[in-house]
Amino acid sequence: MKLFIKIFLLLFFLLPSCVFAINIEAESHIKNGKMLLASGKAEEAIVEFQKAIALDMNNTDAIFYTGQAYLQLGKFDMAIQNYQRVAELLPDYAEPHYYIGVSYYYKGEAQRALDYFDKAIRINQKYVDPYYTKAIIYYDRGELNEAMKMWDKVLAINPIHTGAEINLAVAYYYNGRTKEAVQMAERAYRQKPQDQMIAFTLGWLYVKTGDKDYARKTLQKTVELYKDSSFAFKASALMFIMDGKLDQAREMVEKSLALDLNDTSALIISGEIYEKKGEKQKAIEAYQKAINLDRNDPDPQKALQKLCGK
Repeated sequence: MKLFIKIFLLLFFLLPSCVFAINIEAESHIKNGKMLLASGKAEEAIVEFQKAIALDMNNTDAIFYTGQAYLQLGKFDMAIQNYQRVAELLPDYAEPHYYIGVSYYYKGEAQRALDYFDKAIRINQKYVDPYYTKAIIYYDRGELNEAMKMWDKVLAINPIHTGAEINLAVAYYYNGRTKEAVQMAERAYRQKPQDQMIAFTLGWLYVKTGDKDYARKTLQKTVELYKDSSFAFKASALMFIMDGKLDQAREMVEKSLALDLNDTSALIISGEIYEKKGEKQKAIEAYQKAINLDRNDPDPQKALQKLCGK
């Protein structure tokens, strides 16, 4: 199952200005731009930020959020240009270096991204985001132990970081540390019981450990939280499988895959359903696609080996 990874745009971070006097009109444009950016109107936000820069050319907030807007639009080179300008104006701040790294990550230049994450860490060793995103890159490379080290560092800095907790829970499971996996997922769930991703992951782990009562309770919670989400569809599919209702389970997993054809957990569930229904070739295809998408997950590999050995 693909780890649940999120990189969030920093929408309301305040950088210090490089000027002594506050330009009230520029600040008004920045405020308007932030509101537009938060509502997904990045192009309109850029117009506001540019108005602020026209009034105050070294306003680091305006330049930084221009970069955020370009990042949201997928214009990564433009985003990098603005972050670099902020880094020049504020050499002692880690955030612009981090977001240069994020931009390179999205461009597919993982090593350059890692270089900038390391720059951010050298400036501020307590800044968790570079560690977290380094873990994503290590995970994508198949370096699971290195990814786990990074998430451990995140938790050493911020012990209630649920993103690191839930990723570590799945990584522990992959490494055969099932008891620790469940404990870590339960820890995240206690902090955010309304988070559908965390609820589903905990329910999924309970299924894997054979704790059907807890699995059903937690998976039902996922369905109640967001009825039409991919997590809810997958949770319903797992419960139908437990009840032996394979056709209903298949219907649910198809709804999940309609939202994301590359959802590895949905593909694995789909493979399990096909296998139980005796449709070997379809099961093989589902497991193989899951393996191609995420080579860290041992489950589809084991299922495929078992199936092909029959």
